[in-house]
Amino acid sequence: YVGSIQGVVVRLDGAKRGEQVWKYPDDPKKNIGAIYGAPALDPDRVYVGSYNNRLYAFSRESGQLVWEKVTEGPIVGGPTGVGDKVLVGSSDGKLYAYKASDGVRVENFPFVASGRIWSPPAVKGDVAYFGSMNHEVYAVSLSTGQQVWRAPVGGAVVASPLLVGDLVVVGSFDRKLYAFNAATGEQEWTFAAEKWFWAAATTDGSLIYAPSLDGKLYALDLKGQKEWEFDAQSPVLSPPIVVKGGVLVVSEKGRLHLVSSRDGGEEQFYDVGEKVRASVAGSGDRVALGTLGHTVLAFDAAAWNRLWSISTKK
Repeated sequence: YVGSIQGVVVRLDGAKRGEQVWKYPDDPKKNIGAIYGAPALDPDRVYVGSYNNRLYAFSRESGQLVWEKVTEGPIVGGPTGVGDKVLVGSSDGKLYAYKASDGVRVENFPFVASGRIWSPPAVKGDVAYFGSMNHEVYAVSLSTGQQVWRAPVGGAVVASPLLVGDLVVVGSFDRKLYAFNAATGEQEWTFAAEKWFWAAATTDGSLIYAPSLDGKLYALDLKGQKEWEFDAQSPVLSPPIVVKGGVLVVSEKGRLHLVSSRDGGEEQFYDVGEKVRASVAGSGDRVALGTLGHTVLAFDAAAWNRLWSISTKK
């Protein structure tokens, strides 16, 4: 499922070399507004936020529009599905929550933050964690809609927080990666890079892999100590993903690297040939990514070869 900045949502069949299953809207003269965040999925529906202040729910099978809701500001970060709820932050500074089945607003929401919310919420138990452009990280109860804690950081936060163990780990535009206690919001540690942290970090349970606009992928232990760094030689705006062979990271220049989780050494390299700023999706050894050239590409991380590519302009 792919959303484009042209305002189109497409379902592609990966088993059939990217064959289009459905597209919404199917009229080439219409669109639903630029889509910057990754879609969210549940067994029945796909949820997409757009820059035209709307959250959409589509049938995964048919692509039929199930419901849509209007916020008071553009949606930049992607929505998050959790149980029977869909959460989405808006540039109006509010975190919205809707029932997944019918789009009815969840009681006690929206929650009002202090600044624009581009950070897709991460959820653990009853608590949603996200950051704001006004230099703060929030924990909000899903049952009450009330703030659990709020912690200051030194810059804007646009990435979704990483939840690992009892930590909430999130990067900021002040060049620092922060770790907070998930229950209390107490700052546990920080790690400084040379430039902003834009994309979300990921983990294999023992190490945290954090990409930065300085072109580096940093591997930290759960206490914030650096184990190694890998230089992709171009800003990294896409979250890395953990695969069987190590860690996959793609740079803005469109260079896909397989990095050893042991020491940060480069195992494999592939030049996509187009710039990449969107999230990379992975399932097993199958990887998919979108480019600024309107191309979706599928890659086999085990055999290390491209499977297919398709243009979303079609």
